Amino acid sequence: MIVTVEWMQKKFQEFNKKYWNGEIETPAFKTSRSEHLFGQALCSIDRRRWKTYDFALKMSIYYDQSEHYLEETLLHEMIHLYEYQTRPQIFKYGRYDCHGWFFKKEAERINADGYNIQKFVQEEKSASCKLTERSQKLLDRKKQVGYSIALCKCKGQNVYHAYKINDAQIKKDFPEFCKRAWAKSIYEEYTIYHTSYEEFLKIRCSVHAYYVLDDNTVKGIRNEGTIIKTKAIG
Repeated sequence: MIVTVEWMQKKFQEFNKKYWNGEIETPAFKTSRSEHLFGQALCSIDRRRWKTYDFALKMSIYYDQSEHYLEETLLHEMIHLYEYQTRPQIFKYGRYDCHGWFFKKEAERINADGYNIQKFVQEEKSASCKLTERSQKLLDRKKQVGYSIALCKCKGQNVYHAYKINDAQIKKDFPEFCKRAWAKSIYEEYTIYHTSYEEFLKIRCSVHAYYVLDDNTVKGIRNEGTIIKTKAIG
């Protein structure tokens, strides 16, 4: 089964009434083509009054899954929405564990009905999901084309951060990013590599967030990747 917005709306109302007495505010429902995020709960934050608003719930149409697995993903994200709406103070303290005691308590309560809601997608669930026809074509292209990765060396340390970037970002956006005071204070140089899809799977970084690499991963990128550009920062 491939998830639809209509299915999400219907099941949300059903589960909201059954498990939360209709207390969760209805979010905007959206689909994505994410390969790695089966679902996502989002909100905006008013940091002056510490209130949350503009709630959204996304589910991926990248896979063809059983309805039971889709229900588990939806319920997983609904737990997050419930916490965002009832405990907005969690955002006051910077990074927090969104799969901490609150999530575990809610998941255990719902799992009593035959679900298996966990912190991460279980391997057996991931393995049972089939790619849609369009997703298979996208995956084939990714394997053929590969990825570009910016490997940034931290100042005075043997520590590297990785960012996934596209051709446009190589030419303009990433060099502009490296001119920011924040980047200058952390990095001493960056090297852009073109690497294979298989090598990228070890990292799964994005242009919006870096991934701290271990020594073996850095060696893998250097050994397998092709250098496109190297530049000092600062």
